[in-house]
Amino acid sequence: MSQDTNNKSQEISVFDTFSTALEVKALDIDNGWIEEIREWADTFDMLGYETPHDKEASLAIRKLETLEILEIIEVEVTGLDEREYRRIYRINYSSNELAYLTSHVEINFHGINSSDLSNNMDRLTNLTKLFINRYELKDLPDSIGQLSNLTGLFIDKSKLRHLPDSIGQLKNLTKIVISHCELRGLPDSIGQLTYLTELFISHCELKALPNSIGQLINLVELDLIHCELRDLPDAIGQLANLAKLFISECKIEYLPDSIGQLSNLTELDLIHCELRHLPDSIGQLTNLDKLYINHCELKELPDSIGQLTNLTELFISHCQLQNLPASIGQLTNLIKLDLIHCKLKELPDGIGQLTSLAELNLIHCELKELPDSIGQLTSLAVLNLIHCELRQLPDSIGQLTSLTVLNLTGCQLKELPDSIGQLNNLTKLYISHCELRDLPDSIGQLTNLTELFISHCDLKDLPDSIGQLNNLTKLDLIHCNLSNLPDSILQLTNLDCINLKGNSLVNLSPKIRDYLHSIETVYGLKL
Repeated sequence: MSQDTNNKSQEISVFDTFSTALEVKALDIDNGWIEEIREWADTFDMLGYETPHDKEASLAIRKLETLEILEIIEVEVTGLDEREYRRIYRINYSSNELAYLTSHVEINFHGINSSDLSNNMDRLTNLTKLFINRYELKDLPDSIGQLSNLTGLFIDKSKLRHLPDSIGQLKNLTKIVISHCELRGLPDSIGQLTYLTELFISHCELKALPNSIGQLINLVELDLIHCELRDLPDAIGQLANLAKLFISECKIEYLPDSIGQLSNLTELDLIHCELRHLPDSIGQLTNLDKLYINHCELKELPDSIGQLTNLTELFISHCQLQNLPASIGQLTNLIKLDLIHCKLKELPDGIGQLTSLAELNLIHCELKELPDSIGQLTSLAVLNLIHCELRQLPDSIGQLTSLTVLNLTGCQLKELPDSIGQLNNLTKLYISHCELRDLPDSIGQLTNLTELFISHCDLKDLPDSIGQLNNLTKLDLIHCNLSNLPDSILQLTNLDCINLKGNSLVNLSPKIRDYLHSIETVYGLKL
């Protein structure tokens, strides 16, 4: 018998196969009759398969009583023998048949007509999650309000403009995600979703939130991203359980005073907004743990910022901020402080009161000096001073006994204080694009230093004390105008990598050349 005959004799209805499967976990359906099978079981020995275009075959969908996930694109069948794994593509359906899926959990619609969604939606009473993707609709049918078991509603890349008032009937709804739609507003009935814990709206045309938003008493997270919002309603302060508020790429210039009533808020993200001012009431957010302000028009922080005594991370970037209030020193639980691309000209003396601060990043600011109180940051482990206008470091820098990383890049430093040698826990020191002409002898006291990176400085020579850095494993001296290396470098017995690019080392002694030969990796020098 020919192979073709064998194939034909084994031809069966796809839906009949589903009916006999032990369990169907996922079913994805596209918009038409069953057209073809791309891959079929090895047991059938088939490369391709054309399914019958008859009504009876499709009616077997009624038998899929154990279906848990219905996605309108692709079919995956599990529960068969491992050798009988099936993947079936492009299955069409009659929307009337969806009503027979009596125990489904999830349905995913991709690119289906609005009539397909409307028909029999009121019968899908067991549906818990509804995914709508690339849907040519402007409105959801009112019948969506009858999906009494729905817990999750996800709409993406659709033409949706409005949600029906009936949305408020979905009493079990806990999560709504709407993205890349034409949504312009939310109905007042949204406030009836008292079990809603997460609301995400992104890349929509949303211009305002209804006052009823304040009735979402169980809302924990609210994300508003790339919308047309210009303000938030005062009712936002009624969200007593809100823990995270994320506002990004909106046109909001001011926050309402009621923001201070969010007593359970732990994270506030204000990113790429037109924010010009923070209300004094922000100091009432006593449980706030993280505050991120990025790409805003903010020029100052209110004094009340110091009342955020549980704050552990404060990130301010690409703002017009020129100074910090003295009250910043009251943030005694602050662990990380980032001030990046601001117009900050000075730090208040109160900065030294941040006794828990472990990381301080001052990057692309207009700082010309650091206050002496910087030395009081006894928990500071990482200090990045990058592209600031610093001309010198205070002697108190040596009191940072917990410091492990010090980065001085793109500053105007001409010298380092002798006190730098007191940083006995320092493991990494980076100095780049500065006006540094020499290193202090005290550099040799940094006996825990493992990496020393110096580039684009006018050093000319190194102090003999460099040889005392007996834990140094990596030494970069790049474009430093060096003509020689001190003999003490021979004492660096743990050094396994050295980079000498951009130096005219014409006066190296034979001993040093032999030593460099012994190092595992050498860059920038022909030996």
